Amino acid sequence: YLLFAMKISFLKVFSMFVVFTIVTSPILLFNYQKLGIISYSPSQYSGFSLLIGTKKETKGTYYSEFLDEVAEEIRNREQNGTLDFKKEVTKLTEKSGLKEGIVGGVISNKIASEMALIRIQKDGLPLLVIAIKNKIPLFYAGINGYSWSLESSKLLEQYPAINFEKLIDYFSRLIHYLMLVCGVITLIAMITVAEERERNMIGLIASAVLSIGFLHAFVEVQPKYHYSILSAFPIIAFGCFKYSGKLYKKYFVDSRDIRKLNT
Repeated sequence: YLLFAMKISFLKVFSMFVVFTIVTSPILLFNYQKLGIISYSPSQYSGFSLLIGTKKETKGTYYSEFLDEVAEEIRNREQNGTLDFKKEVTKLTEKSGLKEGIVGGVISNKIASEMALIRIQKDGLPLLVIAIKNKIPLFYAGINGYSWSLESSKLLEQYPAINFEKLIDYFSRLIHYLMLVCGVITLIAMITVAEERERNMIGLIASAVLSIGFLHAFVEVQPKYHYSILSAFPIIAFGCFKYSGKLYKKYFVDSRDIRKLNT
């Protein structure tokens, strides 16, 4: 979006990446020097999320047995002679100065990442289908638990025939799907008909909201993960409301008039 819609030069985009690298370099250096891993994240347990997100049977959602799977993989590797888990923990503990429990978790996380990558290599296409069909809709419009506050409400007692919990959850899904459609409309408008100033602000937010769901294609997904983008919905709604008419005019009214002139 920065390159093609906002017309920012490749050099400037590359400069942004360099600045990001410099700012996060202390985390990168700590992870590499202490733990021997290359990661910009202060959390060293993303491999578990990747393992959960690549399980076809659960469609990339949480399941409690993932730690048992990692433990079984560790046992298999020890039996095959390809891993001495206690030795690796001791060696990395001495090198990093961290507690054995943390180090053991880091090594287990690395093994979880390797297991997940094998799943992606084996079932990459089916996992992509699951991501598009199940995970992305779940991320944007899954049941969010808004109805929990009704569990002790007197409304349920007064109107037992009405399922308020389902009504609220379905209404929530509808709103989130509408916002997703608005995001698509807004992004198209920003690229085609918007003024430069608004293109820079609203379009970048819309592209971020739309892309963040796709970033969960191979990692664990839960509806609550989209809470961080709720604050962007009013901005997207504004862009959709303001520019949908201009889009309609450009692609339907104006194009129809041009066709009439040509005929």
